[in-house]
Amino acid sequence: MQILPATALNWLAQYRELYESFLFCISGYYDQAGVLGELVQEADRASVAQFMGANASAALERPQPSQPKQILTALRELVQSQLKLNNPNFGSDGWLTDDALWLISKTTADRIRAWLLQQGVTGVPDSNIRLFDEMQAHGLIIPTQEGKTVWSCEIHADSGWTPGCPLTLLRILPARIWDTPDARPAPFTGKITPVAGVANTPEPSATTADSISTSPSAIISDPLADPTFSLFAPEEESLASAPLPSEPADDVDDIPLPVAMTTGNTSGTEWTKIQKMFQKQKLHLRGDDGVNIFACEVKGPRKTRLVKGYLLDKPELIFGNSVPEDNPCLSVISNV
Repeated sequence: MQILPATALNWLAQYRELYESFLFCISGYYDQAGVLGELVQEADRASVAQFMGANASAALERPQPSQPKQILTALRELVQSQLKLNNPNFGSDGWLTDDALWLISKTTADRIRAWLLQQGVTGVPDSNIRLFDEMQAHGLIIPTQEGKTVWSCEIHADSGWTPGCPLTLLRILPARIWDTPDARPAPFTGKITPVAGVANTPEPSATTADSISTSPSAIISDPLADPTFSLFAPEEESLASAPLPSEPADDVDDIPLPVAMTTGNTSGTEWTKIQKMFQKQKLHLRGDDGVNIFACEVKGPRKTRLVKGYLLDKPELIFGNSVPEDNPCLSVISNV
């Protein structure tokens, strides 16, 4: 749906500064959109206040911290109270060394956005790339030598644990999170080694694959011949090949409900065969009446959507030892 006709856009393009502000505004970069961005943000704050039952006038009068400060506050809160650091025997959300704090890039970005939305913050970047650009622009993360925001690193704990493949990490100065060195946890007992560039995630090693295998999946005689086997690839590999959501309200990656078959080509009957093959594995929960599919409500910053899918009894089949927290924007309504 096109809101502005071509004649209006042609007129707007005659005024360069106004047109630039308009483009920044519709792209979500309100801090660079000038007066137009301020108007949209104030209207957004008033709308959120009215939706939450608050006084819109009081909400507009209350001073709002800058977006970089809000992101830093979210990052500090998450690192100090929610994210798991420095586990020597299995996966963590991050690792602290003497000179840097390394955090899993996607987990960190998703949780920052969820935390900001829970606090009623408006103008939250709706993609990881935009969030990383915002963090880099204000010095919240340390870029690579190539100027990229995400590092590819190999991790080896002194205990012998390793993820088996390079991970994509954010590098942050510890002083950004802890006010004094004494407040920091003990450093990670191991090595974190950056590799050249941001490489594609390699195939998982046999050790990694064996560590996340379970007895239900062992009944598959030929995993490569079963399309449902691809559902249980390591998280980073599956995310690299998964289609990106088109709306903020569609992003449900943070919850153990990752196999909602609602994307891709649904023409023909192939999808029904995939569902039946998956259900035969008996890895999902079923309703009291025996129904397989559950309905869930996803509340985004401006929209509420209904998604339908399976609930996995053991989310570690997807996430391994790093099962994330529940998505605060999603709730199970019923089975359908």
